Amino acid sequence: KLDLSSNKISGHLPDCIGALSNLTTIKLSYNSISGSLPNETCELYQVSSLDLASNDLTGKLPLCLDNMSSLAYLNLANNK
Repeated sequence: KLDLSSNKISGHLPDCIGALSNLTTIKLSYNSISGSLPNETCELYQVSSLDLASNDLTGKLPLCLDNMSSLAYLNLANNK
């Protein structure tokens, strides 16, 4: 589990986010993360909960999110 919510994190999500593939929960809500989700997000094979709400994310979602069979909860509310 990785919970970095409300930590004033800014900038884009790095492509290496896919290296966190053993995590089951990632919470990065209430930060200032900008840009779009990198395709490497889809390499988070074990993630069942991904919370990126209340950031500054923009752009289209990667189509490969459909292939994340473990993902049961995705929160992208309150982005741009």
